[in-house]
Amino acid sequence: MASHARTEPPGRLIAGGNALLAFLLLLVPAGFFALTWHARLVHFRAQALGFLAFLFRPDLHRRLRARRHALQAELDALARMVPVAAETRP
Repeated sequence: MASHARTEPPGRLIAGGNALLAFLLLLVPAGFFALTWHARLVHFRAQALGFLAFLFRPDLHRRLRARRHALQAELDALARMVPVAAETRP
């Protein structure tokens, strides 16, 4: 009785090995590419949500301006506390 087991031609095994090698070599750069796009997507989502909050909360602009002016006044007061000699040192 003859065995009917199929054997793959040698060329097919080499092509599969080359494909596997190419896949493994490209896997690392593709992973870094995916991570950077994920970070961009997270940043975009945060920016979009902030913009929507700005559009749909009418008091937000007024509160942010008041906070900015308060921070500016505090920084000005701190700057006045620095001696003149400290400002001129390199």
